[in-house]
Amino acid sequence: MDKDYLIQFNTDGKRLNTYANGVHYQIIEPQPIIETKIDKETGEAIEEVIGYTDEEILNLVDSFDYQTVIDNGGVWFGQDDYNKLIGNANKEYIYKDGQIVEKPPEPIDIEALKTAKIAEMKAERDNREVQDIEYNGKMFDYDDKSRERLTLSRQALEDNKTESILWTCADNTFATLTLEDFKAINTLSATRSTQLHEQYNKLKLLINSLETEEQIKEVTFDTDTSTITLNTGN
Repeated sequence: MDKDYLIQFNTDGKRLNTYANGVHYQIIEPQPIIETKIDKETGEAIEEVIGYTDEEILNLVDSFDYQTVIDNGGVWFGQDDYNKLIGNANKEYIYKDGQIVEKPPEPIDIEALKTAKIAEMKAERDNREVQDIEYNGKMFDYDDKSRERLTLSRQALEDNKTESILWTCADNTFATLTLEDFKAINTLSATRSTQLHEQYNKLKLLINSLETEEQIKEVTFDTDTSTITLNTGN
């Protein structure tokens, strides 16, 4: 038996601790036991192998004891098997039921996939909520700063009883906005926000109802949710 490595394993068959010949221990191979005899006819000395010494294993590290490792499930391996276990092969391997076998596919955590997909949908909702808003053939910025400017400008028109204000659009063209225009833009944004949040909430229901990885991966923010009804508590 090759003893290039001494390895302990987790319950799933993956390597836990690995010890190497020449680092943690040293294998002293069996040595021939030689007996010298005198040939009766010639009187010459003849050496004859009459047996071999036992293999010896020396611990090279004070904190290491190979026998303790073996008593705790350690297994000897040669270089070829070690290469499989560390991934230096075309396939992944583990040690199971006393033999090296191909690593089975990792079990799919469906709940984790659902959580990740829902987070992805939430991020997409938030991204769409700050996209430019089209009004009267013009595109208006609607990020956080732009929303604040719209609110302040609308308030200024009301406070100062000003008829209109010149506004820089998303494409750097200009538009004259009245109080009614600000109200209309706000209504468009509120409608869009409501639709986005409704779609997100329906997507959550849909995702949580799915059972396979393939189904979850196929979901996008634009997935049809028209048949899903939200429980409004009524």
